[in-house]
Amino acid sequence: MATIKFTNNYIRVNCDPTVKSINLFLDDKSEELPNDGKFSTKKYSGESKKAVVTYKVPPPAPTTYSVGQGVVFPDGAQVTITGGADGTQLVQAEDKNGNKGIWVLVGAEEKD
Repeated sequence: MATIKFTNNYIRVNCDPTVKSINLFLDDKSEELPNDGKFSTKKYSGESKKAVVTYKVPPPAPTTYSVGQGVVFPDGAQVTITGGADGTQLVQAEDKNGNKGIWVLVGAEEKD
């Protein structure tokens, strides 16, 4: 199974405005990252196999995405997470060097 691996990375969640937070389940640990457009004040490490997007009020149900394209981010890279609007099929994580990981909506057909 593909994973998106973080190593001492600062993470900025800059998703669709309807998104309240995202949980990357790094090493299967649950932590909500707020969709505030700011880089985290702490560094994150671990592997993500799925992401769960939680929406603002009035919320659609939280939506689960699984890794469609894995990546290993370099140690210390700043990573921005985008996407996640209700009804869309992708959430993306990318650093400034173009390293990119993608989570795909569970149940959506993955592109080859």
